[in-house]
Amino acid sequence: MRSALVFVFSAACLIPAAAVWADETDNFTCRARLTRDASAAIDGWMNAAIHRAVDRANGARHCGAECLRQALTREVGRNARQPPTFIPHSALARWIEREPGIERCRLRFSDSIYGARAYNQPWLFPVNGRIIFLADSIRLSGTVIGVDKINHFLREGLAHWRAAEQGRDIEAIMADELGLTGGPLRMTERGLRGMALTGVLAYADLAASYSGFRFWHDLLQTEDAQSYVQWDEADDRFVQVRTFTFADYVTDAWDESVNRSAFARGLAAQVATRIANLPSADDRCAYLATLPEASLYVNPACVRSGLSENNRHAGGPVVADDVPDRRAVRRRELADRSHVVRALYLEGPAAMRLEHPARAVRDAQRVGRIREVQGRADGVVNPGAGERDPHARAHEEPLRVPRAYLRERQDERRADGVLFFDS
Repeated sequence: MRSALVFVFSAACLIPAAAVWADETDNFTCRARLTRDASAAIDGWMNAAIHRAVDRANGARHCGAECLRQALTREVGRNARQPPTFIPHSALARWIEREPGIERCRLRFSDSIYGARAYNQPWLFPVNGRIIFLADSIRLSGTVIGVDKINHFLREGLAHWRAAEQGRDIEAIMADELGLTGGPLRMTERGLRGMALTGVLAYADLAASYSGFRFWHDLLQTEDAQSYVQWDEADDRFVQVRTFTFADYVTDAWDESVNRSAFARGLAAQVATRIANLPSADDRCAYLATLPEASLYVNPACVRSGLSENNRHAGGPVVADDVPDRRAVRRRELADRSHVVRALYLEGPAAMRLEHPARAVRDAQRVGRIREVQGRADGVVNPGAGERDPHARAHEEPLRVPRAYLRERQDERRADGVLFFDS
């Protein structure tokens, strides 16, 4: 009874957010359907917005660099309210969705790679365990992208630029957008913007956000040589000195059929069946690893220039277990600062993610017992006997087989998200 109430309550809370944050795209199906590039029209919208902002700044009295930045963010980063929740979307994305001169690929949900179940019906969330709405796809600068990427480019990109201006590192900023496992109610790619609600972690969303960060730096740092707007001393006014084009920012990493998403395990099998007979762009996956700071937004399978261990068949989608856990990285960084646990890193199937240094002694005891079990399996008598803590507690936890032990730890870490991750 309690589980049922949790399900209903969660669905009631998440349905309003779904219309805003749960858009996914199907570039696999749309790739062959899009014949015209929309760059001319969309680049034109961006340049017109920059021009309006420059005119506004020049028309204001004593308008300096900060005044110009405000005008640019107001015009280029303009938002439009999206009913029924009225949470803002990028005005450019809304314009693209309605502009008759732009070719868009709009699919029936049942015809998409997600169409195995009616995930687009929010009231079925207690049954399906996820909500997915489908965004249109367009061809922009030769790359097939979802219209939702424009929101990431402008909205998340601006937020990332502002965070960087406050002294934060872009790696930490991108890690926050990706999010941590065990935080399904947070507005991250692992949370309500992706995996927790839709079962999809879209690396292409991260790629668009990263490109947007670069764009806003180019637009708002007027003293830099690559800036779009600079001060003209002769005319005593701001002028646009560089024409904007999305070709400077869009890469194959924006394309979800190249920079493939990670899927919850049940959804991954359904998607794999759907894409089996669709055109593949796997040959461009390895190229993504050459992009600047690729590890921040490119699928790890592409960064490694190969398929992951859980998906050895060609063209298979990545499942959630393949996605690196940023929390584990941070714990490892903390653990490495402790002399007690610095040398206790294990390789192979018994690899252990160490806890906070405050628990270092207990972790050291666990590592010793895991090594002892491994040694017995390999025929080694009492391995690492000299490493045992002479002051260890008399009542230690019983030995666990390493694989079972680690599986239990994984289940504990995912306990907060079991409602959303189970298929």
